[in-house]
Amino acid sequence: MTKVGLFRKNLFWLTAIIILILLTYFGSFKVPLLFDDVVTLRDNPTIRNLGDLSHILSFPEGIVLSWRPFSNLTFAFSYALSGLDPWGHHLIGILVHVLSSCVLFLLLKKIFKLPRLKKYNSDAILLSGMITLLWCIHPVLTESVAYISQRMECLMGLFYLLTLYWFIKATAIKSWIYYILAALACFLGALSKEVIITAPAIIFIFDAIFISGSYKKALLDHGKAIGLIALNGIVIFRLAKNIEVQSVGFNSSVSPWIYALTESKAVVTYASLSLWPHPLIFDRGPVFIKNFYEALPYLCLTLLLTGITLWALIKKPMLGFLGIWFFIILSPTTSFIPIAKEPIAENRLYLPLISMCTLLILGLWNKLRRSIFIITYATLIIVCISYSIARILQYQTGFSIWTDTVAKAPMNPSAHVNLGNMWDKEKNNPNQAIKEYRKALVFDPLNPEASSNLANLIIKTSHQTEEAILLYEAALKSNSDIAEIHNNLAHLLEKNPQTLNKALFHYKRAITLKPSNAEIHRNYAELLSQDSTKHDEAIKEYELANTLESDNILGLNNLAVLLSQTEDRKQEAITYFKRVIKLSPNAFQTYYNLANTYHLLGNFENEAVAQYLEAIRINPDYAEAHFNLANILSALPGKTQVAIGHYRTAISLRSNYVEAHNNLAIILSSLTEGHDDAINEYEIALSLSPNSYLIEYNLAVELMKKQRTQNLGITHLRHVLILNHEFTPAKEALRILNLNTAPKK
Repeated sequence: MTKVGLFRKNLFWLTAIIILILLTYFGSFKVPLLFDDVVTLRDNPTIRNLGDLSHILSFPEGIVLSWRPFSNLTFAFSYALSGLDPWGHHLIGILVHVLSSCVLFLLLKKIFKLPRLKKYNSDAILLSGMITLLWCIHPVLTESVAYISQRMECLMGLFYLLTLYWFIKATAIKSWIYYILAALACFLGALSKEVIITAPAIIFIFDAIFISGSYKKALLDHGKAIGLIALNGIVIFRLAKNIEVQSVGFNSSVSPWIYALTESKAVVTYASLSLWPHPLIFDRGPVFIKNFYEALPYLCLTLLLTGITLWALIKKPMLGFLGIWFFIILSPTTSFIPIAKEPIAENRLYLPLISMCTLLILGLWNKLRRSIFIITYATLIIVCISYSIARILQYQTGFSIWTDTVAKAPMNPSAHVNLGNMWDKEKNNPNQAIKEYRKALVFDPLNPEASSNLANLIIKTSHQTEEAILLYEAALKSNSDIAEIHNNLAHLLEKNPQTLNKALFHYKRAITLKPSNAEIHRNYAELLSQDSTKHDEAIKEYELANTLESDNILGLNNLAVLLSQTEDRKQEAITYFKRVIKLSPNAFQTYYNLANTYHLLGNFENEAVAQYLEAIRINPDYAEAHFNLANILSALPGKTQVAIGHYRTAISLRSNYVEAHNNLAIILSSLTEGHDDAINEYEIALSLSPNSYLIEYNLAVELMKKQRTQNLGITHLRHVLILNHEFTPAKEALRILNLNTAPKK
């Protein structure tokens, strides 16, 4: 065949692969953030700034997230595209799957053209295209592609395939450049997900079977190159420093024995899903096999599959390699090293599925007539695409995917918790959510998320603080390392003066666990701000929160208010108030606070007046703004009548506004015709605050101005001294009048 003919064949299959992937996964652009996406994206501050590579690639302190730097870099890139809007993340995820599929096509084509597979040389492009097409639209891969967090699996798969592809190419042309490219691909895979640690073993076995012809020759000819690739294991072990945070390893709550028993079921499940992808379950949950007899049927089937693979490896090594590919790639997650939260997960089939698709296509190719084969293959593709599209539709709301999960895994407490979350958030039905949380606690009484979420809704719906506190405390007994629960418990405890110290403890613990959570810093700062001796500490917490979340209006405003109350930091307060106004131009209270700060600075009366007027423009019924504006205007030349108007407006909005009545009386008393009105306002103010000796003194002074009310004024002066016998101005006034300053009994 001519080069043009080969090019057209390759282009046909690559185009078909891309088109069918886009057709199958187009609906995934509507899939929202699900499950671990909250931690991967929403709660992950390291992806916020694409330009800060050191932060993106560094160890994720305070986040329940594995250290997978390259995966995190791609999340930072997709976050730069669309923020928390899912479309950008799905775009990158689909692109990674397209690239993996194209690399798989090229890899299979290269394998089928190897001398040891002479039987398939002439049909290499056709077989590679058919296998790749079946794999890339297989329903079992929908979780890996549609679920944003599983991009890590797809990235690792892409680099795994590239590692093998460049190794084969290097052996063909004897070039160390391609060995180095293979090692580099493996390195990037190690930075994406740990499963690529199996790549050197797969490459060694592949070399022995398909290239060198023996394990000894493979070691002699390519041992150094494979060793170079294997050095990436050091990287993986270094990156696995926080693996226990993910409930992985021998320190998790599940014993290796129980996990090994459960994984016998996992192997059978994975094999059956590869050939018959039903039922597909988003989260099978921590459902473990705890005794040998329950695991016995699965152990027998697993041993049978393992035995067939080993027999084939000896007798028919090329066929045996397909089984080895399946078992070795699954081995890090499907052995005896516990993964406590999810012992069986469909995303782990991303690469192992290739061997099952290859086995199926080659089996049909060798056994069926071409016409029957074509019909069978076309039927397979149509069925897979239809099922995958239908499965993607189930992912399009959190409620639909978790309803499906609960129906298929009714004993999974995690599924009930997440369905409860969806009842609350998507359906706005807290009562139904409470039912789901209680179901979760039936299956797992120590489930901290169920207890915590139930407590949240009890507070929201029935305000039963005591029950909520007990639930939070129960959740922390189960797992004391969940920052959000400490935060929520502290928020309840701070309402009781007797438990303020406990509240402080839980806020501090929450911050230790999740120092990147801006909300916790804000809540802690708010509690600290209630103690005037801790304002400096509160300011630091607000500043930390605003560093983490720079556009939070409440945090910026509260910080500005505290700064405005601090000597020498009022100019900083003004800067923060202006940032709030920029974010929320109709925040009338912020204009009011800004005006107050200008007034406190002195010599900024015009700026203060302008901000009070803006607050009043947005909210004409803001009595305090009218009052403070009147206070400033009353001291400005020619503004007396305007000030009186604002005092009267404040009083009309709040008839019991004592200070407004008093200050209006003061300004009226300075007017020639204002005497009687001033007395009236003082009397109203005094009736509202009968124990205010200052108001009564002002009233007395005003009454003394007229002969006819002088005696009444004296009576009020004497009463002032009853309220405060040390009040010097009243004593002095009575002394001038030559009256006894001792209050009458």
